[in-house]
Amino acid sequence: MLDEEEFAEVRSVYNSCVRAVQEYRVQRNASLRATPLAELYRPVQQAYARLTGVIGLDAQHILKHRIPAYGPPCLKCGRPLRTSKAKMCASCGESRAS
Repeated sequence: MLDEEEFAEVRSVYNSCVRAVQEYRVQRNASLRATPLAELYRPVQQAYARLTGVIGLDAQHILKHRIPAYGPPCLKCGRPLRTSKAKMCASCGESRAS
């Protein structure tokens, strides 16, 4: 999971990768299918791995790993609630303490 400073860094790398994909497609007149997305988005995975030690996540999925996007940890299982307004834990079903 990324705090706001880490997320800003990863988001900046992601935005650079989006531009690289666009440039690749324009320069080669390539379809999205013919574009090496895994290669062009690899810097996002590398930045995330450097910050968290977790490797191999899809670049699109990494953007969902932002701490403020989730609620507090569940009192029973410790996993973050899906949102700050969640009434129960999606992982274990425990009701959220009021």
